[in-house]
Amino acid sequence: MLENGDVKLDSAGAAVILDGVEAKIQRLLICAAAKKGRFIYDRTLGSEYNFETDLKTAEMLINEAAASYDTGYIRVLECGERLVLGIETDNGITEREVRFYGEL
Repeated sequence: MLENGDVKLDSAGAAVILDGVEAKIQRLLICAAAKKGRFIYDRTLGSEYNFETDLKTAEMLINEAAASYDTGYIRVLECGERLVLGIETDNGITEREVRFYGEL
């Protein structure tokens, strides 16, 4: 689990492992935040989103980046310096903000 840009550790110092819905959400957030082609281990990971992208284009870019994941349609609720996504889950739409920590 990533939290504030770092691997979150439990009380014993071990990495917190996500599964299920939270793992899916975190994968999508990482995919949206990563610049496509910049992650050395997977050049296909990431999106072409930038802070000047309009809402309609941002939604297209994010959904294109997430196409290889088993997910429904992702809504872009806010874009610009702050990117907020509406991610479909079994419990409805979950709103999450994408955090940009620099290049992966």
